[in-house]
This record gives sequence, C-alpha cells and structure tokens, in this order.
Amino acid sequence: METNAFDGKVVITGCASQEEFIRMPLAVVSELERLAELNTNTSGIRARFETDSRTMTLRAGLGKVSEHMHMPVSAASGFDIYVNNIFRANARPQFNRTSVDETIDIHGSSKTNIIDIYFPLYNSVSSFFIDLPKGALKRRPIDDKKPVLFYGSSITQGACASRPGNSYVNMLSQMLGHPAHNLGFSGNARGDLRVAEYISTLDISTFVYDYDHNAGDTEWLAATHGPFFRKIRAAKPNLPVVMMSRPGYERWIDTARQNTAVVMTTYLDALKAGDGNVYFVDGRTLFGSEWRDRCSVDGTHPNDIGFLRMAETLYPYLKEILEV
Repeated sequence: METNAFDGKVVITGCASQEEFIRMPLAVVSELERLAELNTNTSGIRARFETDSRTMTLRAGLGKVSEHMHMPVSAASGFDIYVNNIFRANARPQFNRTSVDETIDIHGSSKTNIIDIYFPLYNSVSSFFIDLPKGALKRRPIDDKKPVLFYGSSITQGACASRPGNSYVNMLSQMLGHPAHNLGFSGNARGDLRVAEYISTLDISTFVYDYDHNAGDTEWLAATHGPFFRKIRAAKPNLPVVMMSRPGYERWIDTARQNTAVVMTTYLDALKAGDGNVYFVDGRTLFGSEWRDRCSVDGTHPNDIGFLRMAETLYPYLKEILEV
C-alpha cells in the first residue's frame, strides 16, 4: 500500500499488516483461498491522528468500482471522518470511479482534535494519503487499548450500513473506546479452524463471534461451533468470549430457533466445564421488540436502525467485560 510517511504519528488499527490494508495475513489466507478477495476489504480498519489544522484532504485509491445493489457507495467504498468521536463527513468516490479526493472542514471543538477515519466496508484500499499543513500533525494518539475482535458473516462485515461508522462493529468501537478487528467475511464465515488458530495468536481484549448465517445448515453449525470456540479457549484460557446467534429471525423461525440452541449448547458446555469467561446473546433479541421490520434492508442485513439496536444490545455485555 502507499501512504504518507506519517512519522509514526498516525495509528492504524484493524490491519493484519502495517504494509498492506488486509485483515488476516496472506499466509493464513493462502490456506483459505475463498477469503482472498474479502480479506482485502477494509471493514474495521481505522486511522487515528491528532491535528490542530482546521481542514484536511483525504486521497485514496480503491480496488474496484462499487457494485452493490443493496448498499450505497458511501458504505461500500467511502471513508467516514469523525472529529472527537462526532461524525463530520463521508468521503466517497464519484460513481464509476476508483479514487477519493476530498477536502474536509474539521471545525473541532478544541485547539487540537482527534480525527478517526473509518475505512470502506466492501472495497480494498491501494493507497491512502492525508494532506495537512506542515506541522499540523501532532503527537501520536495514545494507543494502549487492546482491540475487540469480531468474527462473523456479512452482517459483521457491515452489510448494509449506510456508511462505515454505522456498522455495529464500528459503533461499538466508538462506544467502548477500544479499536475493533473485524473478521466479518461476507457469505464465507464457516467456522474454519484455521481462522480460529489465527485469532488465538492475537493480543485482544474480547472475542465476539456469530457466523450463524454462513454455516450452511444447523448440522454444519453444530459440527463447527464448539470446536471453533475450544480451539481459541485452549490457547487463551482467560479471554472473554461472547457467543451470539443471528439477529432477526422472522424469515427463518425454525432455523433461528435450532441454530440458537446450538450456540447455547457451546455456551452451556463451557459453563459446565467451569469456564467463567463466556457470555451468550440470543440473536433474536438484537433488533429489540418493536418495529423489528424496520431494522433490515432485505429481511437479513441490518440497516442503520438495526445496527444501532445491535450495538445497544451488545454494549452492556462488553462494557462489563472491559470495565469501561
């Protein structure tokens, strides 16, 4: 990837490598070729820096033209800019373009302000440049909180938020003050043990997983869910693990009930084994009880309302775990 020199003053999180904007190392993905392109999608990657400038220009190169029928360009290929944790702008390519070049007014509330830039949910980023006046890039922001790692389906990756900051993973990152590492793989989160092995090597604060929608069927989920958890638990005996099932269930009432029972079985088995660091969230509660039909784009993928409700439901669990 191409970036500014940054002089060590920009913190980039959510990457498996500081040389490329990818979410898992190439050595891992080489064993799971179906994840190769999705791995370059930059969902969950965030750049943070401190500046006293009142404007900034973001320039970036993207891998492809946005082509999603149920997601806007602003989400699939756009960058969200936050100033002191408040949304300021979405920088996105023009239609049928693969580059971004936009100047943003910062208008921060302080002399120096913390800028967060959330990367596209469904595109790759080949180059990333931040243009600021000379000397306007200040000290490196404090970077001492371990990330929360999420593994799951297209819902985890961010489909179908209107912009990157509105995926439930990025919302929770903002609410908790912890960076996120997003391993949501659209249509391809199938409980691969190789992914569990990789997760086991990472220094993370909490692990949240839900790949119910991508398991294929209940039998597949039953065959993989427990082993996936136990692979991570063997390497990280004290890591808090949040298990949840799919949000929304009206289209698959029987499947949702059966799959939720599978996830609960993994949870109960862990409790019986004396594991005190496991948590269970019934996905059927994630959209709340009222206006549930307003929470998704297509009966499956959450819109901004659905993602906000997911984040609000999960927040108390993670707040307790992380002692925020």
